[in-house]
Amino acid sequence: MSVYLYRSEGPFPTLDPVIGLGQVAGLPFEKLNDSHFNLGFTIDRVWVKVRITNLSHASQSRMLETGQRYMRPLIVYEQRRPGNMTRLLYNDQFQSFSERPVDFRDLTLPLDFAPGETKTLFLYVGSGGELALNLTLSTPMEVINRNFLELARATFFLGTIFVLMLLSLFKFNTYRDPVYLIYSAHLIAVSLYFVHLDGFTFQFLWPDSPRFNAVCSRLLAHINNLMLLALAYRLFNLRTLEGYFRYVMTGSLIVSGICVLLILIINPQFSMQISVLNAGILGFSMMMLSFFTWLRNIPGAVYLMVSWFGACMVMSWVGLGIMGVISETHFSIAPLKFAGISHALLTYIALTTHSGKDPGRQYNWAADSKGRPLALEGNYGDRESTW
Repeated sequence: MSVYLYRSEGPFPTLDPVIGLGQVAGLPFEKLNDSHFNLGFTIDRVWVKVRITNLSHASQSRMLETGQRYMRPLIVYEQRRPGNMTRLLYNDQFQSFSERPVDFRDLTLPLDFAPGETKTLFLYVGSGGELALNLTLSTPMEVINRNFLELARATFFLGTIFVLMLLSLFKFNTYRDPVYLIYSAHLIAVSLYFVHLDGFTFQFLWPDSPRFNAVCSRLLAHINNLMLLALAYRLFNLRTLEGYFRYVMTGSLIVSGICVLLILIINPQFSMQISVLNAGILGFSMMMLSFFTWLRNIPGAVYLMVSWFGACMVMSWVGLGIMGVISETHFSIAPLKFAGISHALLTYIALTTHSGKDPGRQYNWAADSKGRPLALEGNYGDRESTW
């Protein structure tokens, strides 16, 4: 399978008004070394030329997978002879909401090949976010198995989040500590973001608008940052701790909110890059704050330190994908989900490591048993009297 790319600048709603179907084959396509590419977060539309040859002496049935679930638009043409283009798939979403197809599968195209047959396909694609394709040929059974595994993985992730949320609410009912309630709200934001990554939230409300989907995605991230800051204020008592972390984390939250508004004004890609960079700063601050708390002989903080270290690595990976530096298609789904689950689980372990023994008492990692803030120097306090 050979893949060629022609990038047509500009947000074209359907077909390029300048280029007719008869001229598509004559476009200056650039051959790609691989069958996948990532142009980052963009509103551009591209033409992709695909040549597939059946080298077998028998007929073959294959599924051409795009590696994306909500490409809008995705229009596939086949050139059966020079100057003759036949449309095979029209997955554009300019239609009423009730008529829009909702399918868990990645967007695929069934193809039948005669012995030795060569097909030339032209794909006109755009996206509601990162414009990335990962074209692969699979058998129908491979596609079914992959869809089942994807459904099982999504169920496992959401089920784990739901169980942690129930346990946290039970802890809140027992100890009446607001930190567990804040943690539950954080888990709700994480679960919504997981559903958003699977393409079942805002993509179906206005799938043709990358700007709208970017605003919704950043809004979820902003709510999550708000919950994390509230969690940090409760756990680490930022009002009495180092001013550096208080100012940096509060400033990161303000920048996160500004980025949501900037998407409505400036280029969404630039605003998304700022948001990811800001998320990295927030994650690094939480990691260092957990480290200094661990130095105070509070073992539970080491779980937060490890979780935030992993989160920073994944956020850097996602940022490179949004900027188009890396070419992997699913960079923002599998690693991000794994990081989210790991972070949620480690945070819960950290919260319960030194939880209060008496219901109704509230504890603080940055304070001793009498509520006095701990210092970085001198006596770190004993482990039995701190949380």
